[in-house]
Amino acid sequence: MLVKKIYEESLTTFETDKIRLDDAIELCDHSRFCQKDEGIRKLIEKGNPESIKIAKEQASNCPSGRLLILDKESGESTEKEYEKEIVILYDQGKDCEGPIWVKGKIPIESEDGDFYEKKKSNNTL
Repeated sequence: MLVKKIYEESLTTFETDKIRLDDAIELCDHSRFCQKDEGIRKLIEKGNPESIKIAKEQASNCPSGRLLILDKESGESTEKEYEKEIVILYDQGKDCEGPIWVKGKIPIESEDGDFYEKKKSNNTL
């Protein structure tokens, strides 16, 4: 069995002296969780406590698991542990349902029989 490592292979890092943002853009499901208040990178660049708080909320709410923030001062990460659950998201901006949010390390098999890597938190289809 082959494991597809899309997260690992598409990972880029954006850093300030206080925060590291890991971003696997290939996983983006375009739900726009990271774009309010000027976007997650601008919030991190601002560096004030309120901006950092909003950026952490955006990263932890991203259903694709694309975004992960590490607080360099506290060592805390925004990655969450989830119970096993499958949820269909509703996109108000596009007035449609989707993507499917697969939580809690539920295995996802691709059409060619390979499996996608399991992150601690999320995957979306």
